[in-house]
Formats: sequence, structure tokens, C-alpha cells
Amino acid sequence: MTRAFAAILLLSAALSGLASPQSTPATSPTLEDTLLWMNKFSRDHGFRYDGGRVRQSNFFSSKGCWASFEVLFPGTKISKTSIWKKTVDAKLEDLNPRVTLQTNEKENTVEVYFERLDAQMKIHETMQYGDGSKLDAWVASDTLYFDARGSAIRFARALSRAITFCTEVKMG
Repeated sequence: MTRAFAAILLLSAALSGLASPQSTPATSPTLEDTLLWMNKFSRDHGFRYDGGRVRQSNFFSSKGCWASFEVLFPGTKISKTSIWKKTVDAKLEDLNPRVTLQTNEKENTVEVYFERLDAQMKIHETMQYGDGSKLDAWVASDTLYFDARGSAIRFARALSRAITFCTEVKMG
């Protein structure tokens, strides 16, 4: 009798919690929520390791639908040929929402690959070399690295969602 009474109390409590005016339906994340998450996530997981040390780190930031990917290459030698930092600037609405993953078995990495919808070389890229010199370039695609396959998958999904949000805002 006590077990039945306890079960009824638990069921009643669960049902009353569902009907409570404080409960709210689940909502989808907004563009701002997604972009903030991407910024934090890239800072926490945007690393490529080689031999136990960080070889490359990616940082995502944005101002609305303008995105910037800063890629640092720690340990770069001071020279005219070694890239120390690369900054990629793009309008999210111009990118293909079908963000893909590419596995590099040789280097044991998973890359998040993104490209423009029209394949035109209109993504601005600035490379800063170890000696401080800079080179501006225009590309149609780029890649980001993450610390694990699961991290790459999560970031790729969020990037795809942000691109879709920005495309809808542009068309809306």
C-alpha cells in the first residue's frame, strides 16, 4: 500500500509540474544565441593538435551576419614564409549552409569545410607572417580544425544554422 501511495504522489508531482504556469515550451535558439555559442565553443574546442602540442587554433567572432575566423599558428618561426595568423572575413548569408566535414587520416584531423554558395572568390583572407608582413587574398572556401570529431560536428551544425538564419534575414 505504501508503494502505491508513493507512486501516486510522484505521478501527481510530475503532472502538476508539467501543468505549472512556470513551465514554458522549449524554444529554438536565436541567431544571437547561436553566434554566442559558436564564439565560446570555438575558444574552448577550436584546436588542432600535433604530437601533443597545439599546432593551430580557431576563434570565431561575429557582428550579426558578418563573421570572422581568426586562425593562429602557435610556435611559428619568425620568417617571411611561415604564417603566424590568418583572418577570414565573410558574410554568413553568402556561404553554403551545407557545411561539410573532411577527414584527414594522415594527420588524424577532422576539418570543418565551408564555401560560398556561388563558388566565387569573395571570402576575404588576411595572412600575417612570422616577420609581421601581411598578404590579402580572396578565396571561395576555407577550413577550421577542432580538438575532436564530435566538436567539429557540433560546430559545423551551428555554422550551418547561423548561415540559414542569415540567409532568411537577407531574403525576409
